[in-house]
Amino acid sequence: MCFPIIVAGLIGSILGSLLALKINNNLLRKIFAIFLFIISIYESTIWYKKNNKRHNNKKHERK
Repeated sequence: MCFPIIVAGLIGSILGSLLALKINNNLLRKIFAIFLFIISIYESTIWYKKNNKRHNNKKHERK
């Protein structure tokens, strides 16, 4: 069951390392910074939705 995930990870890591060798260092840093920014926004929205749902449930329990 986890074999396809392992294969995809290996292929992705090989292709990513080959691509990283061909891209300019400054461009690669900018791409990585954008990637981290997008992931941080995604994680923040998930955290907010999770905590907001808990907060709303506590309001309804008090009534």
